[in-house]
Amino acid sequence: MRRKLALMIGIPVIALAATVGGYRVATASGAQNTVHQAQAGPAIVAACGGTHIWAVVNANGTLARNGGACAGTTSSGSGSYDVIFPKNIVNCAYVVTVGSASRSGTVAPGYATVVGAAGTTTGVFVQTFSSSGALVAQGFHLVVDC
Repeated sequence: MRRKLALMIGIPVIALAATVGGYRVATASGAQNTVHQAQAGPAIVAACGGTHIWAVVNANGTLARNGGACAGTTSSGSGSYDVIFPKNIVNCAYVVTVGSASRSGTVAPGYATVVGAAGTTTGVFVQTFSSSGALVAQGFHLVVDC
């Protein structure tokens, strides 16, 4: 009885994984099923448009360079920054890391965090920290992918 129950529960899970991930799977009977990734993927890509915008920001909050017409940045001078873009980015993914605007040299160890900016649909709030966790002004690289 336990074996039959395990097979009954296992088959829907395998079928669900095949439907979502687009994998070739073998069922308990040994038959193979193929679900093509194209059935699920393109709708998401088309809805998001696949665009990304980015900014490289200096430690003092000035914009070093950008892609996607970044509107600007503001900084409190203590490692907190607002980066504003000319479009709604609420349903986008944000990725940030500390880094220099120059093409050579080194950067002090540290990390950065990013979240949607309060009170606007077109910006993010970034904070930069030293490796010990203290809030410090550091340059950073930001990508927003929609």
